[in-house]
Amino acid sequence: MAGNNWMDKFMRVKEQGMTALDKGLAQLDQEFSTMKAKSSLNLEKAKIKSQIDGINTEINKLMRSIGEIVYSQWESEADEPTALEEKFAEIKQKKDEIAELNLKIKELETQEEQMSLNVAGGNIEQKAEKAEAVVIEKVVAEDIQESKESNIVCSECGTKYDTPVRFCRECGTKLN
Repeated sequence: MAGNNWMDKFMRVKEQGMTALDKGLAQLDQEFSTMKAKSSLNLEKAKIKSQIDGINTEINKLMRSIGEIVYSQWESEADEPTALEEKFAEIKQKKDEIAELNLKIKELETQEEQMSLNVAGGNIEQKAEKAEAVVIEKVVAEDIQESKESNIVCSECGTKYDTPVRFCRECGTKLN
């Protein structure tokens, strides 16, 4: 009987140890999966940042070409606003692309933070702050979209401009 009692205790300790080991392995597996997902998100963010750098390089080239156009117009005393307007429109488009890419980065960062909260368990206050941040990001994204769709119209003659200008090219009225 005494031998049986000892064997029962040994088996219970062994089962408890295996249960703890299984839980530990499951937790490690979850943490590994989270690290793998975060690495993937970081790689995606790096790719997007590289795209932004490329677009900024294109913007700098456009700015240089604007300077060359302005100088050649000044030198020849010619006024060709359409060439400048095209460059301005290209720059605006590039900056809009950068804004969209920055929103993607924010979304990836939000996903990464949510993963961290899920692994750590997170508390209610952190989740509420995160939800508030997501709402703010959506409002900012909507504002960016609205600004893309807005056009400038001269209050005097009604001429429409897609790119920002200070003065109307038709009547000379100062525009906001």
